[in-house]
Amino acid sequence: MRRYVPFFVLFTLCIPSPTDAGTENRLVLVQGLLGEAGWKPVNDHPAILHVLERRRLNLPAFEDHSLTEMMQQYANFLSPNRDPEVPHRAAIMALTIDTAPQWAVRLVNRFLKDPDSVRDPCRGKAWHWGAKWEVNVAKKNQVDCGYTLNAFLPLKKRVISVARR
Repeated sequence: MRRYVPFFVLFTLCIPSPTDAGTENRLVLVQGLLGEAGWKPVNDHPAILHVLERRRLNLPAFEDHSLTEMMQQYANFLSPNRDPEVPHRAAIMALTIDTAPQWAVRLVNRFLKDPDSVRDPCRGKAWHWGAKWEVNVAKKNQVDCGYTLNAFLPLKKRVISVARR
């Protein structure tokens, strides 16, 4: 039996709220973004932040998590099981806030101050992302976020039905 969520509940699921910037580790967020989507600014970077914030605020399993904890648990790049000798990983993990690309630091700072100030290229529809070669879904099931390096996916309807009743 399918359960449907009233429209007003779905609408409230997509409204971001300010994060507690004082408790967030900006370097972890920057490293996660660069690891997941690369060194050049693309739609993936703000989309990833919005996906993490959306999941953190709307899915009961993540309600007590900070954005930093979400990035650490959700970004494959930050997994402790990854090979630390891979050049891309080693370079990103060696960064500090001062040596990281400043566009990424500014993006994280702006998002932490007010998530609404950072445009969501997926328009609130993406709830998951993965490398295009990892995500085994038809292109028609992906969320259109403009040009991205990753595939962004919607939340499965059965998960929406239990999220924040």
